[in-house]
Amino acid sequence: ILSLPILAWHAWKFFEPALYDNERRFVIPAIGLGFVLFLAGITMAYFFVLPLGLKFLLGFQAESLSPIITVDEYLRFATRLVLAFGIVFEMPVVLVLLSMLGIVTSAWLRKYRRHAIVGLAAASALLTPADPGTMLMLLAPMLLLYELSILLVRMVGQRERRGESPA
Repeated sequence: ILSLPILAWHAWKFFEPALYDNERRFVIPAIGLGFVLFLAGITMAYFFVLPLGLKFLLGFQAESLSPIITVDEYLRFATRLVLAFGIVFEMPVVLVLLSMLGIVTSAWLRKYRRHAIVGLAAASALLTPADPGTMLMLLAPMLLLYELSILLVRMVGQRERRGESPA
């Protein structure tokens, strides 16, 4: 997680010479927004979801039993949860870029909303540990981000139809 900005910088320096000036105008805001959304995702996971998820999971114990959590298990759980939230929060950037490439439209995203909800629920189940609490805590922002993505894609599409620059 800590090396992500350095990796992004090197990736940018690798691809930058191949891009036209008008393409660079789109990439720089996308990288900035992606970075902010990734930070928002990991912040939400670390400060809100991780404590609630641990409290939820530790609440299943009997009074005569005490949980034995190793550092390895805790770090694996926390890292997986934080990364899942960071990656999921990138959805608006990905969908807007796909829209700019002409692959998706806001009408298409609205038409297949039900399919997306099922897919997002499945992804949420795969990305989080095997408890419904953290799955729902990831699914709720995923659904909100999907709806936000539809609005952003529609705005980008309207600007493109008017001949304006979407960036």
